[in-house]
Amino acid sequence: MPEPSIHFFVSGEEKEVSTDSSLWKLLLLGDDHPDVGKTPASGHKDITIGDYLSSAKQFIIENDFYFLKKGVSRLTNNPSDADRITRVDLFLEKHGAFYHPIRVQVELPQERILAFVLNGAVSQKGLALIQKEFDLISDLNRRNDAFLPQVFGCGSVHTSKGEIAFFLGEWLQGYQEFHLTRHHNENEIVIWGSQGALTYVEEERFFPVYGQMATMLTTLYDSDTFQQVFPFHHAAGDFIIKKENGGWGVKLITVRGYENLTDFTPHDQAFVLPGLLFFFLNLTLRMRLDRLDGTGAPAMVNDKVIPFISEGFLKGLKPEISAAFPAFLAQFSLNQVLEIMEIILESCPPAPSEVELVKNNFESHYKKVISFFKTI
Repeated sequence: MPEPSIHFFVSGEEKEVSTDSSLWKLLLLGDDHPDVGKTPASGHKDITIGDYLSSAKQFIIENDFYFLKKGVSRLTNNPSDADRITRVDLFLEKHGAFYHPIRVQVELPQERILAFVLNGAVSQKGLALIQKEFDLISDLNRRNDAFLPQVFGCGSVHTSKGEIAFFLGEWLQGYQEFHLTRHHNENEIVIWGSQGALTYVEEERFFPVYGQMATMLTTLYDSDTFQQVFPFHHAAGDFIIKKENGGWGVKLITVRGYENLTDFTPHDQAFVLPGLLFFFLNLTLRMRLDRLDGTGAPAMVNDKVIPFISEGFLKGLKPEISAAFPAFLAQFSLNQVLEIMEIILESCPPAPSEVELVKNNFESHYKKVISFFKTI
């Protein structure tokens, strides 16, 4: 078959973007973006949308479309499909804190369409993270591939204006970002749909989703090495959801770190439950933190969610550890729990804007955690 044609688009714009388009010459970060002119990597503030899309094309076509063909084979479970790509459309979607995601739409015969995400980094922070994140997601997918998108390749393109790094992954079709919001003077969950559509859900109806997220993070926690997915934050859109089977499907879309946050010696059985206690206490508090509408004031989900988070945590453990943990937690008084959590917050502090919120809810939060475990 002839080589696939490649076309450029910017989401929200109807026309294809070409070298003659006014958009082609605009800076990658739009004039209203808070980071314009502030990207710390030398020269990157000069990268245009055209530079970025051209580099994305170079990454895609490298080695005869190697990474893209790898992705097509995996998603269709048919290696021969890799050589049937007829067209590739690249849609620049948005500008994130670390990456500038491109939706890669691949056409196959019989009008079959596949979608991928091409995350690209130009700033020092993004460049420092992208290979690490790709490797972490790859490693965690080998342990459990139900929670994270599949990833297919990572690499860099060197331009006259500096390095641009990319990694290609699975586009999670139909999944949406969500946040805590104020709606009709009540705390609710707002789900961001396409083209600005908003869906509001009563906070309590969404509590099972927080339980699912707790199960995911607990399943990915390594009780032998004490390594865990951290940091994570709802305000950053780290989790996304999809309506399915009368409930919600949940995915974690990023892994910025996976480390042992304690001083415990890995593979020492004496520290299995203490390490898990540190993980659990941190999990319950961080799982409640968000920002109103994603970027507004720091906020916390209603503390009635605590039983759902705790049950989700227990569900993510191996049965023998799940059975032992409640009795282990019962050995600690409220004051001891608060002291442990203060140590955790010193080593992994919340964002400065969240400190007051955490302090105001600190004691009441852990009272309810301990109270829940007394009922099971």
